[in-house]
Amino acid sequence: MKKKLIFIVTIGIVLNSYGQIGIGTTDISDKAILHISGMSKGNYKGFMPPRVPDHDAKLEIGATEDDKGMIVYVRSTGSLEIWNGENWSNMHQNVSSGFAKDLFISEYVEKSSGNNKAIEIANFTGTPVNLSDYSLLVNSDGGVPANNSGSPGHGGISAREHSLGSQILNHGDVFVIRTSSATEIDSSFYSGPLAFFDGNDPIILKKTGAGQNWIDVIGVPRINWEFGKALTLRRKPGFGPSEYYVPDQFEVYPEGTYDGLGTHNY
Repeated sequence: MKKKLIFIVTIGIVLNSYGQIGIGTTDISDKAILHISGMSKGNYKGFMPPRVPDHDAKLEIGATEDDKGMIVYVRSTGSLEIWNGENWSNMHQNVSSGFAKDLFISEYVEKSSGNNKAIEIANFTGTPVNLSDYSLLVNSDGGVPANNSGSPGHGGISAREHSLGSQILNHGDVFVIRTSSATEIDSSFYSGPLAFFDGNDPIILKKTGAGQNWIDVIGVPRINWEFGKALTLRRKPGFGPSEYYVPDQFEVYPEGTYDGLGTHNY
């Protein structure tokens, strides 16, 4: 009880004298309103920010314009994120090795004129991968659930599923799928199976067959949002697959930017 009283009195003195708070230290930086010592009882300790299990839990916080600077750690992606007043921005993401954990969508191209649209899928897993084990879902206009046929953990969605053929994609290579009627994109790229998609159609990479989880997502399923309208989205180096769309993982280029298709820097 005596120790608690001394601590309370000390905090009161600090607040009255400086308008600052020190935890575990009396040597408070004059530039800080809160100063926490890294050592407690002779042992070094760390600062633990609030942790949430996944993207959905993070959104439940309901951060607003007044909450700029809020920081959370998202367990599912291993990322430290900060709220910028409009959306969550990735500050840091854990990378366990030099390889991606699975295939991922490395580039998204959407230009309505001439139906110039393409999706690029990259393999940086360290081993060859058979594309017959994967498929793409096109979630038209962010369609709401039509039934429970979607991936477990995500619920059913209204979507068109397309196979990717049986090509072997080697480590370090990419597979580009363009719309068959594209007039400006290199015709040597694979034509189909994407007959059509718009900048408000989330694209989902998944394992073929029922009951498989989503691997990578661009856009937000169930939300009619023009996240990629008349844009090229190119994944930044160091980022692999994510079950949830993180805009800060992508470089944004104007429509008609095709020079990155065919290669990717992971």
